[in-house]
Formats: sequence, structure tokens, C-alpha cells
Amino acid sequence: MKLIPAGKFDMGSPYSEADREAEEGPQHEVKISKPFYMSVYEVTQEQWEAVTGDNPSFFTDPVNPVEQVSWNDCQGFIAELNTKGIGTFRLPTEAEWEYACRAGTETRFSYGDDPTYAEIGDYAWYQGNSGVVPISSGKKGLMHGDCTTCTAM
Repeated sequence: MKLIPAGKFDMGSPYSEADREAEEGPQHEVKISKPFYMSVYEVTQEQWEAVTGDNPSFFTDPVNPVEQVSWNDCQGFIAELNTKGIGTFRLPTEAEWEYACRAGTETRFSYGDDPTYAEIGDYAWYQGNSGVVPISSGKKGLMHGDCTTCTAM
């Protein structure tokens, strides 16, 4: 878990941004009033199985992120995790997620604007560099999944 400090940022993307989706706007200032903890890595299949007793993933490997899970599955995982006496966890809000991912930057991506996606392979897994299979957690920057990052309250 990493402590994310309180602060403010412009959430969403400007209308002029390349490949912008309609739901990414309008861009607006958001204030995160309290610091929070957020997992640095996705929840692995090994972690999921230790908490729930099963592994729903199609591409099974204990060190890979869990996949094939819904938001409701994640709520069940968190409810069970919260019974373990190691803390109180929840999913991050959309604003907390974007704030943490932006890491204090004002560019399109946390590593820069990259209008032609020439650098994205250095920072993220995607269809073009992953072989279309999940990759072990922690090999590159964190990417958004259905619910693979829990936030401690």
C-alpha cells in the first residue's frame, strides 16, 4: 500500500485531447480532501484465492492479476478481506483512482502526452505487447482492471 496525499487535480481530459471519449469530460477540478492508501499492484490470483478459496481466472498463474471478476465479485472479496483483521479495505472512487494514476502530472498519461502511443509499451501492457494474456503483477506500471486495486481506509 502506498499513501496518496490529499490534493486537487483536473479530472477528465480536455476536449482537444486525441482519442478522447465523450465520458472523459467535461474536465473539472476535483479535491481529494483526505489522504488514502492504495495498493501499488493488482490483486494477484494467489491473494484472491487465499481470501476467497477459489480462483476464477481463465489464465491461471498465482503471480498474475486475478481476472474474470465482476464489481460484485470484488465487493465479496473485500467483505471477506475485511474479516481477516488486517485493516479495512474498499475500492477506490473513480476520482481517487485517476488522482493516484496521474501521480501529480498534468499530461495525458503519467509519463507524458505520447500522442502517437510510441512510448506506451514502456509503461503499460496492452494487446500489442502482452500476447493478449495477463502479465505478472509489478512488471510495468499499474493498469486499470475491473476491480483489482483495493484501497485501505
